[in-house]
Amino acid sequence: MEEQIEQAVTFALSPTADHSLKSQAMNFCEQVKVSPEGWPLCLSLFVRFPKSTPESRLFALQVMEDVLKNRFSSLDASQVHQIQSTLMDFVKREYVLGEDGSEFSTEPQSLIQTNNVNGNKTNMRTIDIFLRILLAIDEEVASLVVPREKDEVQRNSNIVSIILLNPNK
Repeated sequence: MEEQIEQAVTFALSPTADHSLKSQAMNFCEQVKVSPEGWPLCLSLFVRFPKSTPESRLFALQVMEDVLKNRFSSLDASQVHQIQSTLMDFVKREYVLGEDGSEFSTEPQSLIQTNNVNGNKTNMRTIDIFLRILLAIDEEVASLVVPREKDEVQRNSNIVSIILLNPNK
């Protein structure tokens, strides 16, 4: 199914694709986006190795953003845990794991000092991604400068506390 999503994204964005095929691909992408089964497929598509096309990965992130922004309250605890653990595994694989392939904690903060490469306990790549994540969270979720509705503030607080501060819940 991930391959079908990837093909649909390719056709939807292709300037040379037949108009009817392009329309079908765009409709399929919209169905994936709103389907309850769509976000787990997109999450898998995003973290897949070898990596999907950049366009497919961007589409997958857009679907995940929509779920977290507009449907977070409909997710149960196991679904939130699935998102959190899948993304943590992705971050570990992409930014943390050294040649020894050691397992690490699921706490985002602990990833900063867990990779013992060349005798150095600080992983600069992990610090960089961790700080980028914190900056993005501040800009998109936590910033008090951006005016937000009360329900959006509550949802954003829940996302931060569940996914980042209490990842084991």
